[in-house]
Amino acid sequence: MSKMYEALQYAYTEQDSKSRERLVPPLFVEKPLEKKEDTLPPVVRTLAEEEPVLDYGNAGLSMEPEMLQLHQSITSLLPDTQSNILQFIGSHSGVGTSSILREYGKVIAKQYGKSVLLIDVDFQPSSSQHQAFGVHPREPLQSLMQNGGSMDSVITRVEQTRISLSRFADNRQSNLHVSTSHTDYRRIWEFLRKQFDLILIDSPPLGSSVDSLALSAAVDGVVMVVEAEKTRSPIILTLKDRIIRRGGRVLGVAFNKQRHYIPGWAYRWL
Repeated sequence: MSKMYEALQYAYTEQDSKSRERLVPPLFVEKPLEKKEDTLPPVVRTLAEEEPVLDYGNAGLSMEPEMLQLHQSITSLLPDTQSNILQFIGSHSGVGTSSILREYGKVIAKQYGKSVLLIDVDFQPSSSQHQAFGVHPREPLQSLMQNGGSMDSVITRVEQTRISLSRFADNRQSNLHVSTSHTDYRRIWEFLRKQFDLILIDSPPLGSSVDSLALSAAVDGVVMVVEAEKTRSPIILTLKDRIIRRGGRVLGVAFNKQRHYIPGWAYRWL
């Protein structure tokens, strides 16, 4: 299980006389920063090669504090509505998007008593939210939009929790941006808003699917998930720009798989 170093980081740019990018502080603010020229900073960390490194990425440590901070940051940027729809998109495969989304949903359901719906967009039987919770998937939401039916046919409730699961399509369906219009998206989202307090969309990375872009304009906000210290700034900027150009609203960046460094003097005592 990956542990996040930063829950959410807001991005802005100030160009100096040499047009250099400047780093921004962690988000955790009461209100959005004033609009600046679009940019996102790289993750910068200097470390001598001889310094020891500990990686807590798979240590199984609790993510609850980070998820609560993430929730505070997100809600400060969202409209004050009874229900919100958030989309999580990774910069590339393997950054832990599904894990972060799942842990976020579990913490919100447990700590706030909210009803949470997790939606798999890029459904793969071997790596889906359904598999993680050990439940069998039902018909996809896209089938409901195209053929009609009841919500019970497309939503699976996880026993003894306030979490439900669904999938947008199955692995036989693709090109969601072509087969389903924005009107259809908004129609199904508005219906789901009446059923759930929070809807989280687990999207594939843009590098492997364009379906994520097709959905971004119809949600309340997008959280980009990147791998700390490995995802280059131009990649983050490109991802952000593509989402914005399609009408999506980028709330910020969640840095995952952050390494925790131990100074040499402390390491000698371990």
